Amino acid sequence: MSKPPNSSDYHTNFKDDDIQIIVELLQKMMNRNYAPVHYYENDILSIVQKMKEHQYPSHITHLLSSILSLKRPPTTHPHHHYHHPHSHHSHHSHHFTSTSTNNNNNNNNNNNNNNNNNNNKNDDEKSITSLPVISDPSVFTALQLWDFNQFIFTDLELLSLTKFMFQYFELLTTYQITESLFDQFLLQIKYNYYNNSYHNILHAFDVTQTAFCFLTRGKMRALLNTDDIFVLLISCLCHDLGHCGVNNAYLIATDSELSYVHNDKSVLENHHCNVLFAICKDYPIFAQMEGVKRRIFRKRIIDCIMNTDMAVHNTYHIPRLRRLRDAHHVFRLDNEEDRMVLVETLVHLADLANTAKPFHLSKIWADRVTKEFFNQGSLEKEMGFELKPNMDAARTTCVCFFFFFKFNSLILY
Repeated sequence: MSKPPNSSDYHTNFKDDDIQIIVELLQKMMNRNYAPVHYYENDILSIVQKMKEHQYPSHITHLLSSILSLKRPPTTHPHHHYHHPHSHHSHHSHHFTSTSTNNNNNNNNNNNNNNNNNNNKNDDEKSITSLPVISDPSVFTALQLWDFNQFIFTDLELLSLTKFMFQYFELLTTYQITESLFDQFLLQIKYNYYNNSYHNILHAFDVTQTAFCFLTRGKMRALLNTDDIFVLLISCLCHDLGHCGVNNAYLIATDSELSYVHNDKSVLENHHCNVLFAICKDYPIFAQMEGVKRRIFRKRIIDCIMNTDMAVHNTYHIPRLRRLRDAHHVFRLDNEEDRMVLVETLVHLADLANTAKPFHLSKIWADRVTKEFFNQGSLEKEMGFELKPNMDAARTTCVCFFFFFKFNSLILY
């Protein structure tokens, strides 16, 4: 990092007040990237240290502008950002030679490896134009299983498996999507999931694979048409795009830019939709649909993603499901509203399904969501907010989380 012009005129010593000003400015700047500040803690410390070394003053407009240009990757879409700024590529690759059911003893190690290696990207990945070829056919069968273990695969291998799920229902052929375009679309999806402990590309894959299980082993395929399945899988894959590791309440309470953009209404869910369709402008997987059908698809996907907001669970999902269960109501395959209720419900269930998975998998997810909640709790504590028990590491343990989620899974499933 070079000094700005006329650095000899600047102060030679830093004061605590100067550091505080710098950190506050960086916090405001990073908030415009839609990610909580704790993602950038190491960067802030590094920047401050370099400022000390180069004897920068507290008025650092030039430096902040430079940092901002590095932190915000170029994109033509103002309200979402391709590629997370803290991406690092996985240095470990797994071959498609194992199924999901015989790796219980290695799950904890796999989980730790994935904390460091998954959801990551380096400069080498920028040149990737295609996904790994799957060589082990047993993996395809394993994809239909409830206990599929995704933690033994790299991110790129998971994208290949995702593509298989779409090809299984001949969706690329039906909607005239080339494999090269779909590969690039999937890579952009991966790049736009942040390196959170829970809301990341692993969770996106898990939700998609769970829906695939519903469709195949769960026989839901018989109740849906091809359009429904495409909407279902895209919604599952993209339902948390751009998630910044904190919840809607936090974004609203901290007056984040996202909460202003979306008027405090399902802030994250609106953002996920925004990011998805911004990506689709550059990677137009819906391009071969005629205008009316494309708009219908867009509306249905938006409805699915918006209704993953737990705030609408009791007011939206429950009344609709009760209507379907009503003795006087007959589910009709030719009734789009009935099928859409089913599609939205499957997305919602798949989103929450890891709590109902076998212990060796659901515990990994409990660990991950606990870590993410506690990270938010740390931010809230610094701001003087009153912490909810699930955000407070001093009052709640992962074990409490695990049994709480298991209890809820009994109700849901």
